Amino acid sequence: MKKTPIALAALFFALAAFSVQAAAQSGQKIPGQKSMLLIEDTFKLVPGTWALYDVLDKEKNEPFLMAIAVLGRETYKGKDGVWLEIEVRMKDMPVVVTGALVDEAAGPSGEVLKAVVQVEGASPFKVPEKYLKGEGQEVGQFEPAKIVRKLEQKKIVHKGRTVDCLVVEAENDQGQKVSATVSVQIPPIAIYAAETDDLRMTVSDWGTGAQTKLKGEPVSMTLWLIEMVGKELGKIK
Repeated sequence: MKKTPIALAALFFALAAFSVQAAAQSGQKIPGQKSMLLIEDTFKLVPGTWALYDVLDKEKNEPFLMAIAVLGRETYKGKDGVWLEIEVRMKDMPVVVTGALVDEAAGPSGEVLKAVVQVEGASPFKVPEKYLKGEGQEVGQFEPAKIVRKLEQKKIVHKGRTVDCLVVEAENDQGQKVSATVSVQIPPIAIYAAETDDLRMTVSDWGTGAQTKLKGEPVSMTLWLIEMVGKELGKIK
């Protein structure tokens, strides 16, 4: 059956809505974004360092992998920034890599100057500024917690490596308690293990020599949505 221009337009907008819905994973507008816990005054933004974490979203009983790496530096609008790259791997979902240029003076919990996101199988896209600041912030959702009590120092052997660790109690800005084991020998965020009422994370591995996992030239979010629509159209026979 021949499709009329009106029918084609309706199909396009239906697919556009589908793509936007697919992008809004877990009720979010920017795909693959997860908050990252930080214990203030312990992280070290050393370019080339990376760490891999096993994470459990306790509320959803949803395990996933999160990797964080520190890449190069860049001056943007008069501010010295450092590129962080966060990769999220969730079951039955495409891998998402987020590159965030953060104000180096403030560390990861400071201002996100600009960001790029890449969903596996698609071009990377530039994140609109409205998603970087204020109540609508979806990218660079770092949750800093301040140490309120130091409990004990100990050595932990992890995959043949011995690290000096400090067991602490911390608290975030909302008053939520955090139990954590931290070590500056595990850059970039120095967390060996941490747990809140909502989250549990444990380091799996760490090292140096980090390379970007973003591939291709970033496009605007509008062009990215058009690309997503095109992929859906290509599936229709």
